[in-house]
Amino acid sequence: MNRDDLWAEVFDQLKHHQKRTDCTPLEALNRILGYYKISGTPHVDPAQVAAIERKSLSRKEVELIETLHERSEPYVIRRPVVIVRYGGGSYIVDGNKRVNYWLASGETELDVIEITI
Repeated sequence: MNRDDLWAEVFDQLKHHQKRTDCTPLEALNRILGYYKISGTPHVDPAQVAAIERKSLSRKEVELIETLHERSEPYVIRRPVVIVRYGGGSYIVDGNKRVNYWLASGETELDVIEITI
């Protein structure tokens, strides 16, 4: 998958997160990222990200990712989780419920789209 295809997939997944104040899925992504208490208030701009890639993460790697809540009843199971890496941390912007479900189910690898800024 090329970079444009990955962004298209990310934006498609984030459409359901859009609120009235979000004109685009990118605005939803940045709003969700703002829920985390991150020093420096990161902002995702597709033209300026260091990397975007699809990969599999091990259970050990997933356990290090910060989640926003404990709920674990995902609407969809088989979609990649969207995470943002920034300042040494990893933050879920789409897929908190899937991660919690996945951790409880004992799976060994998780499909993610990782955005590094």
